Amino acid sequence: MCKAEDIKNSEEFLAIEKMYKEIKENLNEIDKLLPTNTTLISFRNEYIDLSRRILLISAANSFERYLCRFIPNIFGNSDEDIIYHFISKQALSRKYHTLFKWEQETENKKANSFYSLFGGNFKNEIRGKIDSVQSLKKGENDFITLGNERNQIAHQGVKFADFTRDIDGVYILYISSLEFYVFLCSTLKQKCQIDTKIE
Repeated sequence: MCKAEDIKNSEEFLAIEKMYKEIKENLNEIDKLLPTNTTLISFRNEYIDLSRRILLISAANSFERYLCRFIPNIFGNSDEDIIYHFISKQALSRKYHTLFKWEQETENKKANSFYSLFGGNFKNEIRGKIDSVQSLKKGENDFITLGNERNQIAHQGVKFADFTRDIDGVYILYISSLEFYVFLCSTLKQKCQIDTKIE
């Protein structure tokens, strides 16, 4: 089965951890300078505003990047496999946005459209598992929320989108999404009975 550590230690997700840590460190350094240089206040506010938006876009993109490598690998064996290339180029390339229904008006957002791509039995089975664990339900909701907010920022413009989530709020949304995502990938890999590490 796919190990949580393997997914969490992939380059995509390690990059988000590093980015969040660096943002927090930079803010601490700016805060140390503020008492002697109050002109940094507007710089600090602008840094926070851009950082939270970029962190959200990057976090959502990390899931896309990973999934676009993961899915071909569970159906194909390597870069040499024709199934791998077909899925990668025809089914996923530039089509990630179509795999999920990002805009949902409910408080309990779900990834049912994605599960359905693997058949009704899979959808019902995974839906039942997720619904029985509160943290997975929350993570699923947060994953869809993260993707939707990324789309809003990308389409309306980084500086123009109405976006109020703070840096820590983005990170909390990401961590919750990641728990769900690890479960989703592990379940898919188990169903395909493949135990390979995505490089």
